[in-house]
Amino acid sequence: MKILVALSRFPFPIDKGDKLRAFYQIQGLSKYHEVHLVCIADKTPSPAEFNEVKQYCKSIEVIKVGKLKRFINLGFGLFNNLPFQVNYFKSSRMKRVIGKVLKAHSIDMCYVQLVRLVGNIPFSLTTKYYLDYMDALSEGMHKRVKLSKWYEKPLVKLEAKRLRDFEAKAFFSSMDIQSLQSQMLLHSLLILKKDWILFQMVFPVDFLTSGLSLKIRAMTLFLRGIWGIILIYKHQSIWSIGLCPY
Repeated sequence: MKILVALSRFPFPIDKGDKLRAFYQIQGLSKYHEVHLVCIADKTPSPAEFNEVKQYCKSIEVIKVGKLKRFINLGFGLFNNLPFQVNYFKSSRMKRVIGKVLKAHSIDMCYVQLVRLVGNIPFSLTTKYYLDYMDALSEGMHKRVKLSKWYEKPLVKLEAKRLRDFEAKAFFSSMDIQSLQSQMLLHSLLILKKDWILFQMVFPVDFLTSGLSLKIRAMTLFLRGIWGIILIYKHQSIWSIGLCPY
């Protein structure tokens, strides 16, 4: 299968969670599929960084979007109803390049990481699209309201509302959004091969606020959640992957 991966950051070096996730997904997908990468970047990757990713990709297109352009996009965000981070990552050039790659390589599926990139995807084409929702961004922003300073609260509240509306209209019903925000669930299930399944979980915040290391408690809850699968797939290995996964 030919897969186009659309990212909001170049996935190397691995210094952020979304980049780590994307890098290893690309690495895994490349073993069984032809991967084409289109991504946004603040600066042009170094030759070493580019080659680290190129070994897993048939083609790579890096769309450089400077800080000035991003701040202009944020300015437009004051006059439209899109979330500020959707405006921040907005790129008409990326949309054109994705369309070009989809047609030139007869792509079977376009994998999009995070809802923030939805505005850059040419949905008019007949390609199948897969959204890696990854995080409930609206819920994270909603929780930031309480932690924000008094003069930041109006803008943070506005962003939380815009994200919630954008997520609901673009992909989910209000019930789906509430479920993602309030429950512990397996919300990302990507089958790369019949015996290789990648999970991601959303954890209740109050579960991760005391006792052992947060990562240890998170992994404990994760294992409880998939215990039934562990019993079915005997003699399988479970790997915890992260910048510091312990």
